[in-house]
Amino acid sequence: MSDPREPHVRVLRVGALAVLLLLVVAVPLGALRAGAAGARGALIGALVPAVFLGITMATAVWARRLRADLLGFAILGSWLPKLIALLGVLAWLRHGHWYDRPTLFVTLLTGTVVLLGLEGWLVTRAPQYYADPS
Repeated sequence: MSDPREPHVRVLRVGALAVLLLLVVAVPLGALRAGAAGARGALIGALVPAVFLGITMATAVWARRLRADLLGFAILGSWLPKLIALLGVLAWLRHGHWYDRPTLFVTLLTGTVVLLGLEGWLVTRAPQYYADPS
């Protein structure tokens, strides 16, 4: 592996497949549970962790392009805007009656756990260079 961004690109690829699988399972189950509101809850619950994973990986690729030793700081620095965005989304959804809350919660929790697990597993298994290999 000569490209240090390859683990992050792999996480995006596998994460996209995991989100598609989650959508294929959660949206019909949400629709069975609560009709269209359940399907909308499942859709939102799957897309929020997917967007957060994309932001994390984009931050990682950007930081690696600048300096590899800044990767950890960049990832930690991306948590604050994501937390603020999550609080904003939840505040926006607080009074909405057009989605099913339990379906949103279960899908959001499942998506977050699965995507964080995949991200950690894939990145820790990839070779990481401490010096430029060239």
